[in-house]
Amino acid sequence: MQNFKRLIWGFAISVLFIACGKQGVQKISDKGEFSGKFGISADHVDMLIGETQELIIRNGSGDYEVTDDFPGKFVTLDVTKSKIKITPVSEGETTIIIIDCKRKAAGLSDVVARLTIKVVKGEDPLPEGVIVKDGVLVSWPDNAIPENGEVVLHSSIKAIGEAAFRQCGRLRKVTLHAAVKSIGKEAFRECGALQEVIMNEGLESIGEMAFENCQSLVKVNIPASVQIIEPTVFSQCVNLAEVSLADGLKFIGERMFADCDALESIKLPSSIEKIGEAAFVNCGYLGEMIIPEKVTEILRDTFSGCSALMNVTLPSNLTHIGMDAFNNCVFLKKIDLPESLTNLEGCFAGCSAMTEITIPKEIEELYANLFANCSKLKTVKFNKKLKKIGIKSFKNCSSLESIEIPEGVVVLNNYAFQNCYSLNKVILPSTVKDMKLLCFVNCNALKEVYCKALEVPEAKYPFKNTPKGKVLYVPSGAKSRYEKAWGDAGFSRIVENL
Repeated sequence: MQNFKRLIWGFAISVLFIACGKQGVQKISDKGEFSGKFGISADHVDMLIGETQELIIRNGSGDYEVTDDFPGKFVTLDVTKSKIKITPVSEGETTIIIIDCKRKAAGLSDVVARLTIKVVKGEDPLPEGVIVKDGVLVSWPDNAIPENGEVVLHSSIKAIGEAAFRQCGRLRKVTLHAAVKSIGKEAFRECGALQEVIMNEGLESIGEMAFENCQSLVKVNIPASVQIIEPTVFSQCVNLAEVSLADGLKFIGERMFADCDALESIKLPSSIEKIGEAAFVNCGYLGEMIIPEKVTEILRDTFSGCSALMNVTLPSNLTHIGMDAFNNCVFLKKIDLPESLTNLEGCFAGCSAMTEITIPKEIEELYANLFANCSKLKTVKFNKKLKKIGIKSFKNCSSLESIEIPEGVVVLNNYAFQNCYSLNKVILPSTVKDMKLLCFVNCNALKEVYCKALEVPEAKYPFKNTPKGKVLYVPSGAKSRYEKAWGDAGFSRIVENL
């Protein structure tokens, strides 16, 4: 193609050489001397329809032959001795060739100048009713949205203000100009027909609730330039299925993707350092999550209600998992907790598919409701530093058959093992001192209890509603103390053999 263009230009120049001084080609004559190299101040220009541009003709004689690949179709020309004025007519590209006939007649070699002109459509004027102040888009009313539902922001707009497009029901697509630096709070909130947002590289921040409840939005690509994403940005975007986050982003805002029911997967960039509370709460189809290594905390409700979540990879330096973080992830069968963890709040309640768990070595307390309603949990591997088991930590773990509380545990809190209907064997450590209200209430399969504590732990009805034929095993010399303290707990026998 390039060789073909050279051939055409060569042919055009040959014709012009022949045509110098003849009719059929525009001729501009002006007497005067010439010196120096002949040329134009640019060999390529890009222009918008509606603007004009003047280029300087250097060292020309004023006696020119001018040709245009598409005469008058894309541009009109006004040529004088020292200038060429260009006025765009329509979108397209053309090549202009100028030959200086006097220089040619004088036998000079630099007699030809070539100029390529590309014309593109300029920005449409802002519709009536649109308000822009100091580069901030204040308001774009719904009745100012074009019929096709598409808005392309002007270069004059540097920021999208608070609620600028809120509840614009006709808006289907918006393209941000490269000049836009920020999207304000609630800027596109409840734009129910909005399907696509093309964000510009150079965008730096997205405000709180900017796209909340945009129920037709299906795809989002957040550019690398974005450093700040405020809370609840895409909350309730129920059809949002594809999200691209560029490396460099450090924070996922609070409730950023809450209730995004169609979101099945998302790749978090390695640069992420913090994930806000409830960031993915109730993402019902999210099946897998790999949490980047720089994240050290998983906060409250982060993945709560992600009912399809089956595979989770946690970072090796994680120290804290907050309350309800994985609650009701009903397909989560297993999760490997890193040894770096020092704090586990009630974060796995309702994970009804979970079958086993290993408590990391640095954990000292199991918080309230930690594994409550994990109905298939059969195996719990405790650590050696554990001191306290919290309220209802294992409530309704109906598949749990036996449990050995490790040495070092001092307190079993209220209802710790309530309704563990398959639990038939319990081993309590010598360190246990306090068994709060109804620790093993309704464990109606219980047959054997081994308590290694020489002194009877304080207890408030720990074995209420358990079988009366169960046997209690205690240390030598402690039988009488247990008979006095737990004589009404329904043990058929108390045996000294520990």
